[in-house]
Amino acid sequence: MNEPISRRSFIRGSVAAGLATSLGAAAPLAARDDRKVRVGFVGVGSQGTNLLQTSLVMDDVEVPAICDIDTEHLERAQRLVEKRGLPKPEGYTGPEDYKKMSTREDLDAVVTATPWELHVPVLVDAMNNGKYACTEVPAAFTVEDCWKLVDTSERTGMPCFMLENHCYQQNNLAVLRMVRAGLFGDLLHGECGYQHDVRFVKFGPDGELLWRGKHSVTRNGDLYPTHGLGPVAHWMDICRGDYFDYLTSTATRSMGLNHFIRTKFGADHPNARRQYALGDIVTTVIRTYQGLTITINHDTQSPRPYSNMMKIQGTKGLYNELRKAVYFEDLSPEEHTWEPFDKYQEQYEHPMWTAWKEKSEQFGHGGTDYLKVRSFYDAVKEKKPTPIDVYDAVAWSVVTPLSEQSVAGGSVPVKFPDFTRGKWKTNKPIFGV
Repeated sequence: MNEPISRRSFIRGSVAAGLATSLGAAAPLAARDDRKVRVGFVGVGSQGTNLLQTSLVMDDVEVPAICDIDTEHLERAQRLVEKRGLPKPEGYTGPEDYKKMSTREDLDAVVTATPWELHVPVLVDAMNNGKYACTEVPAAFTVEDCWKLVDTSERTGMPCFMLENHCYQQNNLAVLRMVRAGLFGDLLHGECGYQHDVRFVKFGPDGELLWRGKHSVTRNGDLYPTHGLGPVAHWMDICRGDYFDYLTSTATRSMGLNHFIRTKFGADHPNARRQYALGDIVTTVIRTYQGLTITINHDTQSPRPYSNMMKIQGTKGLYNELRKAVYFEDLSPEEHTWEPFDKYQEQYEHPMWTAWKEKSEQFGHGGTDYLKVRSFYDAVKEKKPTPIDVYDAVAWSVVTPLSEQSVAGGSVPVKFPDFTRGKWKTNKPIFGV
């Protein structure tokens, strides 16, 4: 285990020295060496397979091992690796075989795309074994599990990265540069959400409950906050100059899933009569220590087009994703009139997109799937902190349990734990700089 120990020492030393290199921006522009990143995957269902396929186009990525309790998923993933001309990965299929896999000396990192409740056990075990840890969203959905990730990362010195692809969206990165250039003035308010009709992933072909649908039966809160919140948190320098203070959450009644099952499978289907805890629309308002506010909407059980409803507003102007427009008091040509975002998108294009647009756009979610995994592998390869770190991951993910507490208490304010232990006051921005 000499190699992981030296890696821990390097990262601790880097952080202590104030190293804050943004791999999201710098790495794509730098010449890469011939070193390989050796990655083990845990969970290769739909999203895990997508991450694997994206990783396999990168010449510096090797996949020595894969773990999935579904043997069909595992064998499919192994074939994909072999088709790429790489050795067949060793397969692990037991319920806790990820623990065996993470002890391998030929792994630098572990990536998990399991169901939500399994993220933390996999991540903690990976870090304990000296591996960079990487997870699909959310990183965790209990306060206790958030602390487990922070404590383990700090104790081992191993980074924990959350694959929030919306932070890498072309428009969101351009807005980030505009914020830092001062176009919006002093920030005041942000809006975002996860407005996505995902009823089809909550039930199977016969209307049976799937793992994601089971969460809707027992839980009432914002179950998926990070897609919208991640970019807004970066715009506002959350964990790096400001931090979430408290939130309040309110939920509507739950009717959407009953209507869906009745329409698709008939009124006599058992899930048509089932009582669901999750309100069809959950609205959360966050206030930060610096006095900024954020509104987040969670809307997954109603028929609707997809939208993250991104917005940022400051003392000089605002950006509205739904309108694809901006307005600046001193810059816009007509007073009190929106102007198209296009020219600002071009002017403030992030170097990451300038360098990798052609390469990334063939991959999922508008190319962001490529950018997010590439930025993680660059961090692993260079043994540096990840551009989205464990504090980001838990600050965004903890909205779920806190919103549940607020809804259950009649929309009472709920304080955020300070996972940075006060370091947010002096931490510097690292994403996209």
